[in-house]
Amino acid sequence: MTEQVVSGIIPPLVTPMTSDLKFDKDAFSRLIEHVIKGGVHGLFIIGTNGECASLSTNIRQQAIEKAVEVSSGRAPFL
Repeated sequence: MTEQVVSGIIPPLVTPMTSDLKFDKDAFSRLIEHVIKGGVHGLFIIGTNGECASLSTNIRQQAIEKAVEVSSGRAPFL
C-alpha cells in the first residue's frame, strides 16, 4: 500500500442550510465549484466548523454524496 500525502490548500467548507433547516444542495454545489475554480487542492467537508454534531445522519450523507458528485474527482475531500 502506498502512502498518500495530503498537501496544499484544503479549506473547511460550511454545510449550507435553508431557512427551514434542510441541507441546501444548490448552495453547497456552488460553494464547491467556487473553491475548486479558485485552485484549492482538496475540500474539508462536514464538521469543520463544529456543525457535525448538530447534523443528522441523513444530512451528512447528502453532503457526502453531493461533494462526490460535484467534485467529480477534481479534488479529494476529507
